[in-house]
Amino acid sequence: MRLLLQPQPQPQPQRTEFDWIDARVPDLAALSAGETTVLRTLATGASNTAIATALCVSERTVESHIRSIFVKLGLLQCADENRRVIAAVVWTRSAT
Repeated sequence: MRLLLQPQPQPQPQRTEFDWIDARVPDLAALSAGETTVLRTLATGASNTAIATALCVSERTVESHIRSIFVKLGLLQCADENRRVIAAVVWTRSAT
């Protein structure tokens, strides 16, 4: 008698509400050193003022870097998305 083994279903990876980001956002290599530093600090939840103070730059410089980060990551302004949160998630995922 021959026993046929049925393939066992593979467990699905745990999904999160931010899984769509991986497919949508390009590699962080496009960011300049300054943008990367601002993004790293932004990911801690710091305000623009706190980022500027921590990096010894003006708030205007921080705002400029953040605008550029959003453009390079394809995070266009949209009413139902918080681009700062999405950028922070992208940074956090890239560090793992």
